[in-house]
Amino acid sequence: YGDRMKEFSKEFAGVEMVQPSRWLGSLLRAEAVAVPLLSLSTASKTALLIADSPATNLILHGLLMGRPVVMARNGADPEDEGRKQLGFANGNAALQKAVAQRLRTLEELGCTLSDVGELRKTLHRCLAAKARALASERNRAFSRQSVHVEKRIVTAADVMEAHRIGADLRCGSGTIVTPLARDHASRHGVNLIKE
Repeated sequence: YGDRMKEFSKEFAGVEMVQPSRWLGSLLRAEAVAVPLLSLSTASKTALLIADSPATNLILHGLLMGRPVVMARNGADPEDEGRKQLGFANGNAALQKAVAQRLRTLEELGCTLSDVGELRKTLHRCLAAKARALASERNRAFSRQSVHVEKRIVTAADVMEAHRIGADLRCGSGTIVTPLARDHASRHGVNLIKE
């Protein structure tokens, strides 16, 4: 799989091999985490939330930070042709079931599993989906509804009701906003719009 990995890394600007002592700094700069060849050990530890190595730390913290994590499953999948040739599909039924469960758990945790030959496409797809989600979130923020307040005084209760329905508050120029209402508005992202 070495040639495929070299080809893969050429296409993505900023791809870096993570130094074990610097994994967190690398993760903070990263848009995604790509695992070019998932081992059974890394799959098992990650599925069990064991972060005792740079690889599992990087993967689990990436998931916790909302980064897409894309893994080439071939090294851990007994159904992979390369692993079958090595005899990995000859284990008993309980072992096969346990490995399959680990791979399903990774998907449930938010990892995207891919064939090593499809890793590039899969990573592109995940990054595009993340970009669309961010754009959608920005659009929702700009198209947020607002509620006109007819009262002379805006209270914290008014702000919390606006927050509950996902709206901003529009109030007249003579409307008084209590200090607690301003604090709640700031804390909960409710804009106070003077008309």
